[in-house]
Amino acid sequence: MIHRNKHWRVLLLMLLTLGLVVACQSNSSPLLEQSTCTPVKHFAGTTCVPNSFERLVTLDSVSLEDAIALGVKPIGSVSSDLPTHLSDRLDGVKDIGQPGEPNLESVVALKPDLIIGLDSYQQIYAQTSQIAPTVLFGFEHSGQWKEAFQTIGKILGRADTAQQVMDDYDQRLEDFKTKMGIQSSVSQKDAGSSRENRPPQSFCNQNLPRQY
Repeated sequence: MIHRNKHWRVLLLMLLTLGLVVACQSNSSPLLEQSTCTPVKHFAGTTCVPNSFERLVTLDSVSLEDAIALGVKPIGSVSSDLPTHLSDRLDGVKDIGQPGEPNLESVVALKPDLIIGLDSYQQIYAQTSQIAPTVLFGFEHSGQWKEAFQTIGKILGRADTAQQVMDDYDQRLEDFKTKMGIQSSVSQKDAGSSRENRPPQSFCNQNLPRQY
């Protein structure tokens, strides 16, 4: 009887040990998955953005142009009237439809691993999120181009690059003012607010290509 109880205790210990191992493995899986992406809060919710992505799709010209300015070339985007001196940067970028009307079948065919766009695309967020992690950001007018550019920099994991590009832009602007003898009494903030009634334009469209 004692011998039988001893075997039973050994069996019970083995079962408990196996249960703990399975439990630990199941609990570690979400942590492992999250380590490959970074949660980002945005207009449509929270998305875990891949830390390493290779197939970006942009849903509008603002996210397209800012991604280009950050050194990230999308695999697909809506058709956009970029300045001619930027057209060479679009070689190989697939057309997924007109601005405001992206073709979701075309997006699916590209097999993206990240999708970004303006908050005006919230009506298709449920669908795009099934295709790939999707992040939507706000951009109401061109006076917000700095904020939009830096937001996209954070989304794409290029915050440092975005800051460097902004610093370079500010330096070029100061050099231009010096050459032209322009007083710096008008702040960038005032200059930005004067454009608030214009349609949204990206940092890349307004400033990056300009050489003073």
